[in-house]
Amino acid sequence: MYRCLSISEILRSVCDKMDKASSLSIALTCRAFLEPGLDKVWLDILVPTFEPLICCLPDDIWQSKDDGLLALRVPLTLEHLERYLTFYAPRIRSVSTSSKRQGKAISLETIESLKLDKLQNYASLFLGDFVKCLTLQEPGDDPLYFNAVLFNTRQLRLRELKLWPNTGGVSTTFTFGFIPALPWDSLEKIYLDSISTEIIYHLAKIPRLRVFEICDMDATLEHLPDLDLAEVEDNAPNKLERVKASCWVPNSWPNPQMAINAIEEHCNPLTLLSVEVFDNKSMPRCLQHHFFDHYPDSSPRDVDFSGLQRFTKLQTVTVHWSGNLRLSPSKLSEILEWWPCLQHLDLCTGHPCRGQMPALDHTHLLELLRRCPSLRFLGLRFDTTQLRPGDDTQGATETFRLETLRVGESPICSPFQVATFIRKYFPTLKKLDMYYVPEADVQPSAECALLNKRWAAVVQALRL
Repeated sequence: MYRCLSISEILRSVCDKMDKASSLSIALTCRAFLEPGLDKVWLDILVPTFEPLICCLPDDIWQSKDDGLLALRVPLTLEHLERYLTFYAPRIRSVSTSSKRQGKAISLETIESLKLDKLQNYASLFLGDFVKCLTLQEPGDDPLYFNAVLFNTRQLRLRELKLWPNTGGVSTTFTFGFIPALPWDSLEKIYLDSISTEIIYHLAKIPRLRVFEICDMDATLEHLPDLDLAEVEDNAPNKLERVKASCWVPNSWPNPQMAINAIEEHCNPLTLLSVEVFDNKSMPRCLQHHFFDHYPDSSPRDVDFSGLQRFTKLQTVTVHWSGNLRLSPSKLSEILEWWPCLQHLDLCTGHPCRGQMPALDHTHLLELLRRCPSLRFLGLRFDTTQLRPGDDTQGATETFRLETLRVGESPICSPFQVATFIRKYFPTLKKLDMYYVPEADVQPSAECALLNKRWAAVVQALRL
């Protein structure tokens, strides 16, 4: 046991499994765990509470105000900060901001008294050379705040930057001014609250960018009125590995086909590994009548995947939307030719299908898994009513390493036969997902209730 305590990798592995409270306790109890325990405690901090700094400073320099905030009784000196700067600050790896007060907080007067010409002396308190991830939650329009953040991030070599929007609406002033102001040579992941043409051009020049995610709460995309107008003049291919396009506001995004076309035009087939496109809208009532036909004809709202066929290295493909994802056996065969490396395929809409029967059955499901042996997550509506007694005993036994199967609103007649089929071919299955969003203000039909009960019986039989 004592020999293990001399191996730093083991000590850090133990602390990685603990929460901050447990890490602090073991650091104060056992000297061998002091360094790895404190590293875990100081790994990330939340601003503006400044509680880690407050705890490291003498109690007699603070005075409590009527509103509960702490103000300085005397000016800060280097002696006050020496222990924090030398022993604790170098352990910080991630800094997050929030407008919500949590724990002790410093008064606004104390923060503003630093002024811009003095902020550089305090930047290392939280934004040192070892910080690789910076999260700014609800960034506002205050010029002092903007200049302070810009002034103190110039020296950082961030790998990940997150600008999360205010729940009351998106303020684009900070984002549109902050992103183009710095080169971001080391940045690999960025999460933004909104975008503009200027930002897109700036991001295209970042050499190491791998992940770009947009959370546009306005969902108007007024800064990009027509994606077809965007042009990339630089012929150097980007190195994006993951693209995610989502829309949560009704009547704000006409068609995910725009996102797929943009991916086809601007992404690099040599590096792109993941594509996720989905919305959360209801089916327009003018198109709902198409779903009363069990096998409807093609419509303009059908998604065309053919533009993604040249991205042969894709490992994750997710397309959810309120329209139709009608897959024929021939289309499924094409998909298997395009993306042989798939590990996660989810084409199972989360919206009611209004009785439309899928063109795929259990045989197509097995063929898909034979040709994509790396598949671990599969979301697909398929017709289980074609299963017949005795199908589970025919042919040689073959199994697949599928871990999650999402069936949505797949039709089902016999829970027993479906459970037997799944148990035989997917012995490692951990989750059977039958989730879909019911129609708003519509009373569930008797057929829908029966469908849910049958799939619930399958889950119970498999003990998942």
